[in-house]
Amino acid sequence: MRKLLTIFFFSTCYYQIFAQGFSIAVPPNPSAFTSKFLTIINDASNDFSHLKGKQIHIKDTIHLASTIYNVTIQLPNSTAGRLVTDSTIYTEYYFGDFETISAAFEAYDTLQEHVAIAIDNRTFIKDYHVDTNGTVVRLEKIAYAINRGFYHYNIALQIIRLLHNNKFRVLLQIYNGKPQFYYRIMKNEPISSFNMITVIRTNLAALQNQNIIGCPITIPPFRCLGKRIIQDTLFITYQKPDFDDYPTARTEFDVYMSNIRVSLGSQYVFYSVPCPSEGPVFKRWAFIHINDLETYKRKTVLLSLVAMPDLVMTEKGMKTAFAIQLDFAY
Repeated sequence: MRKLLTIFFFSTCYYQIFAQGFSIAVPPNPSAFTSKFLTIINDASNDFSHLKGKQIHIKDTIHLASTIYNVTIQLPNSTAGRLVTDSTIYTEYYFGDFETISAAFEAYDTLQEHVAIAIDNRTFIKDYHVDTNGTVVRLEKIAYAINRGFYHYNIALQIIRLLHNNKFRVLLQIYNGKPQFYYRIMKNEPISSFNMITVIRTNLAALQNQNIIGCPITIPPFRCLGKRIIQDTLFITYQKPDFDDYPTARTEFDVYMSNIRVSLGSQYVFYSVPCPSEGPVFKRWAFIHINDLETYKRKTVLLSLVAMPDLVMTEKGMKTAFAIQLDFAY
């Protein structure tokens, strides 16, 4: 979905991942694990350039197409650490190979506790509930949570089964980059249009049905502009035009922003897509279901404040008109 959204609107909106960046403050008197762990995770935005060691030329049996490097920081109790570069970049630390699954789970729980303490227990966790008979015995991804939201998962804990000796290995991975920040939707959001909220809430499945024809429903006071397919993604677009000044359009945009949050509910998260100040898109929010954060084809709702291509005549002469646009993408 990231690639498709790039095609759809990132051509007019420059992509910026959470303008404030990503950093976790080191607490006073940190443990050795906390100090080193935060040093590593705070270098993620730099692709771990400050802890990249010499390249390892020995063939890796798991990451066959990857380039592997040593790391200059070892975490306490880890048996090895490395920097892996392929389609993504991440640091990977081993915390022991164990004869029994129970011993591996015990080590896993200890590692999980150390990570939670390091980020002050500000965690949002996705447990993948994998089949314990497979190669990956346990997989859990951790996001750093603050205020009203959380960053995209950039920490992973795993237990894997080693095929050559049937032992169980405990792993910690930290991914590179500045993770997207998602805002949670609160349960006490203000409501200004019960009609619109009811329509969207009760018809969301129809709006996100890839097999729909034309405009599936009416969403007053928006008018449906129809359906379009870009690459393998379907977009149903609704628009409320005829704003002849930006302040009025912006005020209305904020009203509909509240209505969309209430319509979708607390199982959705949203994030801002910053746009150039000169337009044609002046403001845009994207909403996705919390379970779809790592899904390629994400069902996405987009709310945008856009400038219309043609000027309109007003009492003060020709002016730019604005519209509020609502897209359901799948």
